[in-house]
Amino acid sequence: MASESKQGTWEDKPIWPYETPEGRARMEVVMRMERIHLLRKLYMQKTMPDHDLYFGQLPMLEYIWLHDGCTQVEVAQALDVSAASVAVSTKRLQKAGLLVKKTDEKDLRVKRLSATPEGIARARRGREVFSELDSRTFEGFTEEEFASLASTLERIGKNLGAAINRDLGLETAPLHKLAEEVLKNVSLPPRPPKGQQKENKEEPFEC
Repeated sequence: MASESKQGTWEDKPIWPYETPEGRARMEVVMRMERIHLLRKLYMQKTMPDHDLYFGQLPMLEYIWLHDGCTQVEVAQALDVSAASVAVSTKRLQKAGLLVKKTDEKDLRVKRLSATPEGIARARRGREVFSELDSRTFEGFTEEEFASLASTLERIGKNLGAAINRDLGLETAPLHKLAEEVLKNVSLPPRPPKGQQKENKEEPFEC
């Protein structure tokens, strides 16, 4: 005799987060954040090939530039990415002539990374694209609105970082510190008027 399946009533079923007003509000905010991320990524994917770098390569190249002689392990820890991902990306950056790897004189097992002059030049151009996008993203914001948004995002970042540390046992990377270093060390030239920019004929590379 087949056993009867036990079906729970609607009251027994778990309440999905979006079934409460607070849950719906959180989901709406998260969806807007995801949309912003996708729009930003789409913009960079369409514009970065014109500047010789693809989305995701710039932070790594900038970190190596600002931390001359760093190791792949240090890059992975700083950018909160896997060592395998760093190994693949640095290999392609090296093949493109944007960085060099040198063996540590004191430990032959360690490879030190340095950005080449061409790598620095491309990082500067890539940062200019990001700066232009950021300027357009926050166009029309007052200082008070910008400060309020920054404070809110800082709280979200701390909460998410605490959850990652508690649930996964991982320390989140201080990417805001890297951003501060970039702003202090990079002096960007004024953007030429539209129509006067030099055409870049170099082929982009993949990562």
